[in-house]
Amino acid sequence: MSRRTFLLSAGTVVSTLVTGCLGSSGAAENDNTETRTIQSPGSSTPNKQQPYFAEFDRCPRLVVSIVRLPEPARQEVETALETGSYETNSELSLPHVIDTTRSYLERDETYYQAKVSDSDATERLELIEATPTKGQYPITVENHDGQITVDIVITYLKEDTRLLTESHSLAPDDQVTTGDIDRKLGEYQATVDTSQFSKTLTWREEEHKDPLETIIVTDDDAYYRPRPVAEPVQCEDFW
Repeated sequence: MSRRTFLLSAGTVVSTLVTGCLGSSGAAENDNTETRTIQSPGSSTPNKQQPYFAEFDRCPRLVVSIVRLPEPARQEVETALETGSYETNSELSLPHVIDTTRSYLERDETYYQAKVSDSDATERLELIEATPTKGQYPITVENHDGQITVDIVITYLKEDTRLLTESHSLAPDDQVTTGDIDRKLGEYQATVDTSQFSKTLTWREEEHKDPLETIIVTDDDAYYRPRPVAEPVQCEDFW
C-alpha cells in the first residue's frame, strides 16, 4: 500500500470515530426530564437548568417564615427585600411554594404580601408590608335574656380603628348578625352596652384559631363563645 493510500484510510477511520462519539453524546443529552432555567438573584446570566418545581405543593399557611422557604424562592424574596424587587426572564419560584394571593411572608415579626407581575416576558416580584388578614366575617350576637337593646362597638386595637358600630333591639332568645369585619391578625375590643350593664371584651385573631363568631348577652353579662384551636401545618411537609 502506498503512503498516500494509507493516510487516506487512516483519515477515514478517525472521521468515523469522531462522528460516532458526537452522535452518542447527543443521544445522552436528549432525555425527557422536565427542566427549567433558574437565574440567580442579582445576576443577568441564567444558571444551569434545574428540575422544575413539580415536586412541590403550595403550603396553605396564612403566614410563612421567609427563612423556611426552599431555594431558590428564598433568594428571590430576600433579593426583593434588599433591592426593592426581583426580576427574571424565566419563571418565579415563589408562586410554586405558596399562594401569593393569600399567604403572607414574615421576617423578624414584620409581615409582607407578595406582588407578582408579568410584562414583556419578565416576571417581577415585589414585597409590600401588610398585616395578614383571615378575610371578612360577621359576628352573631345572641340574646339570652328578655327584650333588650344592644349597642356594640368593635375596634381593631393595633391601628386604633373602629370597625363597627351597631345597635340592635332583640326579642328573648333572638339573635342578629352584624356586618362583615376584616379579621386582621391582632387584638380586638368589643364594647357591649345594654340598659342593664356595659361590658368590654377583648380577643386576638390568630392564625391557628377560627375567627370569633359569637357574642352572647345575658341579663347582666356579655361573653364570647370559645373558638376551636387547630394545630398549624408544617410547610416543610409540602416542600
